[in-house]
Amino acid sequence: MTDHIQVISHEPLCPVRVDVVGEVVMVSKWRVIVVPEGLTWEESHRSLLSRILTCEMTPRAVQVAASTIRWTGTNCGRAFLHEAKELMASAGENAYLFAWAKANKRESGKRLIEHIVARPSDFSRMSGFPALGLKSTPQVSSADHEVIDCLMAWFGCEAGQLFLEDCEREVRARLKSKLKIRGVTPNPA
Repeated sequence: MTDHIQVISHEPLCPVRVDVVGEVVMVSKWRVIVVPEGLTWEESHRSLLSRILTCEMTPRAVQVAASTIRWTGTNCGRAFLHEAKELMASAGENAYLFAWAKANKRESGKRLIEHIVARPSDFSRMSGFPALGLKSTPQVSSADHEVIDCLMAWFGCEAGQLFLEDCEREVRARLKSKLKIRGVTPNPA
């Protein structure tokens, strides 16, 4: 049972890597728009997430949503968003759902959702580098699938597109600034 006085926390299952600009931007902007600061579970009906989801807003649903947002800030997640955006011309607002269905198909025994909802202890470690795979498969519920499907549907609508465009602008600006600090001339694209 959820303590209704407890403040809703939008922490992903794996912590945001501070050296991955996309993760930092996506999760920080998500926290700003999804829930007014200090919102409790009793007031959860006021959150944007409660309007995005068609399933019950539980602590797990909030973590899965935050984990999905975190993933969209990774290189793989950003590539996924780019591919889905290109589908908008032909698939309209269903583009992200279609792209998700393709990306989440089982390959090498795993689905993408299993990587997204995995905790740090589920990942393999090789020579101190981040995981290249999972050593254990996390439990994935139908509610977890529902949360991600709802986010993908939201990404295809106007509000979701505005969120993604705002995030992408900031990611590009921060990466450009990082390159300037290092003395590298950024690519004009």
